[in-house]
Amino acid sequence: MTILNIFVRPDRALIGMDTTVVNSQGGKSFEANKFGVLPESGLFMGWRGDTAAGAILFAECLAAQCYIDFDVIEPEMPRLIVETLKIRHQQRIDQGAPPEVLSSPHCHNIQVGLVGWSKSAGRMRGILFTKQGEAGDVGAEPISATGIIAPGDIIAPSLRKPVSSVAAMERVARAQYNAAKAKGDSLGGGFGGALLLIELERDQVRIRRRRIFEKPVG
Repeated sequence: MTILNIFVRPDRALIGMDTTVVNSQGGKSFEANKFGVLPESGLFMGWRGDTAAGAILFAECLAAQCYIDFDVIEPEMPRLIVETLKIRHQQRIDQGAPPEVLSSPHCHNIQVGLVGWSKSAGRMRGILFTKQGEAGDVGAEPISATGIIAPGDIIAPSLRKPVSSVAAMERVARAQYNAAKAKGDSLGGGFGGALLLIELERDQVRIRRRRIFEKPVG
């Protein structure tokens, strides 16, 4: 379970993510990166689900130079996500993953937040792509002014309002962590480590690291 909070304004996006990853086979947690940024094109990509799949997806975007622009990559994302999950599934087979891992919904589910400067719109834009199940289509949901708080249903409704400051993002993330800790393992995964705060503008990216969690949850 990854924290992925995204709030987009015309001139700026504020994103919060944690750093903890839980090994699907061993169940152990460790810290890892779950996003990528391209400062030269004002582009951010963060993912919930299989960490390796997200890294493959971002690498595919880097390898294809025509995809570094938000307006170009946005319509290509559904295809890239499907292809990435196929590549990742074959990797698991080649690595000898047991049948229970190969058949797990986790192997075919991913959420990808794409945020960046849209030349056509003349503003920052955000899209949340969701793939659930091997046969399911990739859904695309524009990130509106209310933003995305994930997981959001575990915190108080009063906290699910647009976040416009680093301090407010820290409060939301701390509430998510505390709620998950109270639920124990029922969230089906873990998050924690550090909170990474990404401030994205057309011509710059700022990343801050905050140690606001005690230990991984999950």
